[in-house]
Amino acid sequence: MSQQSIEDVVNNSLDAAWPCGDLYKSELRSILLAFANSEQSDNNFVDEISNKQSRDAAFHILISRAWEATIWKILQAQDIVWSAVRKTGRCPDFSFILKDKPVYIEATAPKLSDIFMKMSKEYPLNPERSNLSLQAWTGAIVEKAAKYRNDLFQTNAPHPAYVIAVNSCLLQDCEVLGGNGFSNLPRAVEAVFPIGPMTATVDRATGDLIAVGPRYQIAFTKRNKTGASIEIEKSMFMDGNDSHVSAIIGCSDLPCSKNPLSGFTSSSFFCVVHNPYARVPLGADFLPQARHYRAEITEDEIVIRWNDPTQILGS
Repeated sequence: MSQQSIEDVVNNSLDAAWPCGDLYKSELRSILLAFANSEQSDNNFVDEISNKQSRDAAFHILISRAWEATIWKILQAQDIVWSAVRKTGRCPDFSFILKDKPVYIEATAPKLSDIFMKMSKEYPLNPERSNLSLQAWTGAIVEKAAKYRNDLFQTNAPHPAYVIAVNSCLLQDCEVLGGNGFSNLPRAVEAVFPIGPMTATVDRATGDLIAVGPRYQIAFTKRNKTGASIEIEKSMFMDGNDSHVSAIIGCSDLPCSKNPLSGFTSSSFFCVVHNPYARVPLGADFLPQARHYRAEITEDEIVIRWNDPTQILGS
């Protein structure tokens, strides 16, 4: 496909998604075009963003592909060596070497259901709406975790660090509680650790506040189509059953500018949540511009610690 054809597809897709917002489209266009012309985009990239399905389906594909392009743009600032050219077939979205360590990244952008979308608009702080958001997060992570579970460690080659990158801008998480969940921690943390909504403990006799913090929540409740309640666990990083997953990249917004991270209004919009049981853990040299969350797990407590970003990408 000619360069002019690629530019036409990108321009038409952006115009269909955002009839207005020329600045937003201009900044996102540069990222999409750069990725489309890179060796890391697959053969279906341009065809998919020219999707002629329903507007909702086309928008979801565009956001998913824009998220891939954004990850690629951010990785350009890392000292990495691309280890494979992704074109077709079963292979991760991104594969590279970071200081002698192979790394796989799978990107995903879970979408809204009709019920969720209606509830988000009418009752943005409804706990049921929060559960639907968590359901989308956990479902996306579980699906990607299963993708390579059986074959990541079957070869004699160095085991890769496997990272799942979730963008939830279609879930409108960035519009509620500044992109965090009801625990005031990012959704990416809530989706893999038993961290629940904030609670306050008060001494009834004196009225004194004893403690404030998120409560322990190993699962949350969803209702199926018949109205029956179903418990969904959200504790993937609490044992070694998913040790092939090294970390989760979490993002509740879609930044778009020559410097992707400058599009974030808060560092909490872009974070890395590390698996304490990872077979191949990642260090501080992986995406140092993000906020990193690490857990210390004992028999009595879970301590979540995080850093402030140590560097911001230059323009």
